[in-house]
Amino acid sequence: MRSGSWLLVLALAAPAAAQQPTPTGCTSPAHAQFDFWLGSWTVTNTDGATIGRNRIEKVSSGCAVLESWTDARGVDGHSINFYDPESGSWQQVWMGSNGLPLRLEGGADRPGRMILSGARNTPQGVVQNRITWTLRDDGTVEQVWETSNDGGDTWSVGFRGIYVRQEG
Repeated sequence: MRSGSWLLVLALAAPAAAQQPTPTGCTSPAHAQFDFWLGSWTVTNTDGATIGRNRIEKVSSGCAVLESWTDARGVDGHSINFYDPESGSWQQVWMGSNGLPLRLEGGADRPGRMILSGARNTPQGVVQNRITWTLRDDGTVEQVWETSNDGGDTWSVGFRGIYVRQEG
């Protein structure tokens, strides 16, 4: 075919591709279990001091939740979160500016609460991570990140943040 003919084929195919229906495979109740975390947030410690900002949004036609975090010093990180219907669990892959990924898996144990956990190999040994997000009665979300160095026998809180929805 001549280059002009190819351009005609592409021009005719483009409107057909643009008219494809929006995927509806990610509209189940399970896909909405993390929706309580959506929004733009100021994150404070338990004393009310700002420790960062976080924007949580649906992406990929609603099939994933994207986190864009910046702490008070300007250090950033991102996570992609999604419900995997094959495993029946939520997955998170986090990458911070330290270059160390964190992979978590879990799910909602009740409406408004998500618990994800996973292990990471470190020079000091295997560290278990467990992060819990809880929607509170006042509309804030509490995130608690716990770690265990002894296989989950004991846990230490490494991060506790209160997400306060930003106005506007």
